[in-house]
Amino acid sequence: MLFLTALGSAPAVIAQVCLATAYLLHRGYRAFAGGLSCAVGLGWLLETVLKVAVHRPRPELPHLVSAGGYSFPSGHSFVSFVLYGYLALLLGRLAPRSRWARVSLLLVAAGIGLSRVYLGVHYPTDVLGGWVLGAAWLALAWHLTLRAHARRWGALSRCHPADGCGVAASGRGRGSGAPAARPNRGWPGPASLGLALLGVAMAASLGMPTGNPAAARCDVVVVPGLAVPADLVQTVRALYQARATGLLTGVSAPVEPFYDAGREAGRWSVEHDRTRIAHLSAWAAARGVVIEGVQVHVRVALAEVEQDAAWLEMGVTEHIGYRYAGAPGPGSSFGVGAWHVMQFTRRGGRWLVVRDWFSDPLREAPVVADGAAARAAPRPHPGGESSGGKYRREAAVRYADRYCGPAAGPDSHYNRKYRDYSYLGGDCANFVSQVLSDPEAGGLPTDYTWRYAGGKGTRAWVRAEDLVYYLLESGRATLVGRGPYPEVGPAPAGAVHRLLPGDVIGYEQGGEIRHVSVMVGHDPAGYPLVNSHTGDRYRVPWDLGWDARTVFWLLHITE
Repeated sequence: MLFLTALGSAPAVIAQVCLATAYLLHRGYRAFAGGLSCAVGLGWLLETVLKVAVHRPRPELPHLVSAGGYSFPSGHSFVSFVLYGYLALLLGRLAPRSRWARVSLLLVAAGIGLSRVYLGVHYPTDVLGGWVLGAAWLALAWHLTLRAHARRWGALSRCHPADGCGVAASGRGRGSGAPAARPNRGWPGPASLGLALLGVAMAASLGMPTGNPAAARCDVVVVPGLAVPADLVQTVRALYQARATGLLTGVSAPVEPFYDAGREAGRWSVEHDRTRIAHLSAWAAARGVVIEGVQVHVRVALAEVEQDAAWLEMGVTEHIGYRYAGAPGPGSSFGVGAWHVMQFTRRGGRWLVVRDWFSDPLREAPVVADGAAARAAPRPHPGGESSGGKYRREAAVRYADRYCGPAAGPDSHYNRKYRDYSYLGGDCANFVSQVLSDPEAGGLPTDYTWRYAGGKGTRAWVRAEDLVYYLLESGRATLVGRGPYPEVGPAPAGAVHRLLPGDVIGYEQGGEIRHVSVMVGHDPAGYPLVNSHTGDRYRVPWDLGWDARTVFWLLHITE
């Protein structure tokens, strides 16, 4: 099925049209060459317009392959029917005895359409509609091609090469032997127009904004040497594809089929997916942000597989693209990452998730709506990346980007010369302490209260609240603002916009500072971005993942 659906993909269709057009041009069949490229190119554009006009969402089923755009009509079915139907008609005209070749072409077109239903990306009516509309478009295109061919060679009743007859040297009567054709004098107008239309259609179908999961993608890589069944890898890919689609569209992804609903852990995981999708959607609406794309990278690092059970340890990176609604200029993206330990069971020939242990940056807020009005457009941050002291801000930011963990990419990792406290209460303070003091980073000198030695850190080094109070009481930082988002966030007066890259933000919930991050820069609109560990964040908007009950501590490093 994957091979069949690949035959109807954009690169495969373009390659087949180009090869067929080149062959027809070489044989002198210029009208048929132009007709083929025009039929496919304009047809591609037509089905894209129809998708937007009908506005039908794709099935809420696990997608076994990535698919974007709207659902009706099926583009694969429409375009493949036009392409292979045209070739079948052309074979019938040039080689009337090629019956089985023509039947094979039509069977391939049918298989491509059926594969889209099997893979869960189209309803059967989408495919049927694609075939019907494709047949109508093909009939019109073929009729116009024959008319153009007749004008080139004379009346339809006159003998011409496409009918399989030759033309005598005098131009009269039928000849025997190979069909004659007019010499090819350069690149013909109809074919070049058709190929140009094919390119326009390709760009339109890929670039037309549809608000659908056109940019939701997932790839899974297994570390060499691990024996992981192919159907288990496919289950992981389909699960994260569904999650990515949910984050992009703001609609709860259809993840229920992937979990063992008979267990509490499975039901909790489904509810967690709904919560994180709703949180990202609510944050984007409150900040005037449009989510444009979600790219998920899964790296399977460890595996233990038995006959009907499996454990996988995976580093998962989600890169989320966004843009401010109505704002000119480029968009931006950020990364969130986590290590997942998943337990699977095989039931009824399918792998189901039994448990999923991980720390998620988008689940830390117990309430998804923060109550803040849509923010005003933030001012660009003024120049100057240094506070003028011994704290090396640029080096600190480089370190924070390099050792951010899976959020920065599937191959990124923590600095291995430090202990990982992720499973001992959290690694966020340990990471910020490294950014501030490591010789490769900020370079601040440590002391007895705040240091890392002998493979472990002091309380002020590893606990978020202790670190914040240490920085303030030692005079190494000043508090430029403290409060919920409406008090410290909105531009231009919000205190958060006075922070510099390398400064620190603390997150208080329930009267306790539970998390810290380091500010690493600004997005194109001037919005502050942060990196952190434990629920890894890479250049994430500073308030994403938190709610109206969160109190933000904004610390400016003064040394």
